[in-house]
Amino acid sequence: RIMHFNTHFDHKSEEARREGMKLVLGKMDELTPTGAVRILTGDLNSSPDSEPIAQARKKLRRAFEISETPPKGPWRTDNLWKTLPPDENLVRRDVGHRIDHIFVSRGIRVRSHETFVDFATPGFYASDHFMLVAELADSAE
Repeated sequence: RIMHFNTHFDHKSEEARREGMKLVLGKMDELTPTGAVRILTGDLNSSPDSEPIAQARKKLRRAFEISETPPKGPWRTDNLWKTLPPDENLVRRDVGHRIDHIFVSRGIRVRSHETFVDFATPGFYASDHFMLVAELADSAE
């Protein structure tokens, strides 16, 4: 069994993000049947060094960090509704935000992780965030 949880945290209040993560992790514990693996995805509006991410990392693993192949795509996951060319400002970890995340529980392998930047229609994005994709597999494979 797989339990997938998806959420979107407040972009203004650190307290709301911190309390939101407590709520989400509590519900995950409550709703996940014994033996099931868990996936948490979402726009967490939280940088990798924030308290909400630290809370999640106590129970889950960041797909970006455990990918069996090097993660592809830019570091930042927000695009601010602007055309951001695929230059060093997208891949440098000290520029921009990685606020969207994929977490997995033990029992799941992460074969690959990618942040997609689609420039097929210059200047147009369906979202103010780039899409994250992770290829997952059962760790028993």
